[in-house]
Amino acid sequence: MKTFSLLRTAPVFGLALSGLLFSCEPKKKEDPQPQQPEPQAIRHDSVYVVNEGQFGTPNGSVSLYIKSTKASEKDPFLRVNSRTLGDVVQSMSVVGNKGYVVVNNGNKVEVVNLPDFRSAGVVTGLALPRYLAADNNKGFVTEWVAYGQTGRVSIVDLRTNAVTTTVPVGKLPEQPLLLNGKLYVPNSDENTLTVINTTSNQVETTLSIADGPNSLAKDAAGNIWVLCSGLTRYNPVPPYNVLSSTPGKLVRLNPAAPTTGRLELPFASGGATNLQVSPDGQQLYYRYEGAVYRMSAAATALPTTALIRRRLNGIGVDPTDGTLYGGVGNYTTDGRTVRYNTSGAPVDSFSVGIGPSGFSFR
Repeated sequence: MKTFSLLRTAPVFGLALSGLLFSCEPKKKEDPQPQQPEPQAIRHDSVYVVNEGQFGTPNGSVSLYIKSTKASEKDPFLRVNSRTLGDVVQSMSVVGNKGYVVVNNGNKVEVVNLPDFRSAGVVTGLALPRYLAADNNKGFVTEWVAYGQTGRVSIVDLRTNAVTTTVPVGKLPEQPLLLNGKLYVPNSDENTLTVINTTSNQVETTLSIADGPNSLAKDAAGNIWVLCSGLTRYNPVPPYNVLSSTPGKLVRLNPAAPTTGRLELPFASGGATNLQVSPDGQQLYYRYEGAVYRMSAAATALPTTALIRRRLNGIGVDPTDGTLYGGVGNYTTDGRTVRYNTSGAPVDSFSVGIGPSGFSFR
């Protein structure tokens, strides 16, 4: 019998999860309503909140937050360009003075000038794009292409916004990691990591890893950490019962010798996702079973106590001061972003768009 997998990061399932989102922190920490930012000024203390929007509806957005003034704006792109970004805004990458907003169900990357969010072009010809990583004038966009099919990485000339070539990878590729002239691509519907040489644009090797790799991080020692969610296969016809399930793992590997000397830390179940790293590369963060966990990069066992006991859509770590940002809300109404200090205590919050799930910093 043919089977399929439920990817916890897939926007098509966001509505099913929306009812589970709730708050455990006191409301008094989240009451302040920030003022509108000054978009004309050149800012280098900006936080960009990626709001997926409602699947099938072109209401995805990117919200702007200014750290120094605590001012925020829900949708500067709409205000400046008189149109929305599109259907399922998946991620945003900041490259110099431009932002590259990946619109998953819109099959495009919107390019904007920063800080004003004025449109600077569109990368087209993509198929269910997920994330963009950049190296000089070259962009690498992971694409699912289609469910159950082999994915690919489209290589984009960032000077012209044109796709110059594509590289086949595994199924449902997610957020890649650029390191020392190589692009590491986690194939989340498999147990593989595709390694692409960024000079030749060719696949160097495909590494076997644990089931469901979805996010990567580099620590202070130069190790690569791969967070794997496990894989769950469902019956493709009603009642859509579970046919098989594997637990997740957190895997550490040495990029110079990726097949030897690995550290593999198993979870009790599946679902771990959203790996992040502290500014000094000493701490790792991830989401698992309705909570956020922090772990030392020198540890040899998974933490047992949650840092934040709250179900968040996604988390981000400020690369300058280590502040944690968490997205709260469903996929039909506007949400909020909560800021946490490095001890996991809530600091404040601000209003954002629908389905906040990702963060970029400048």
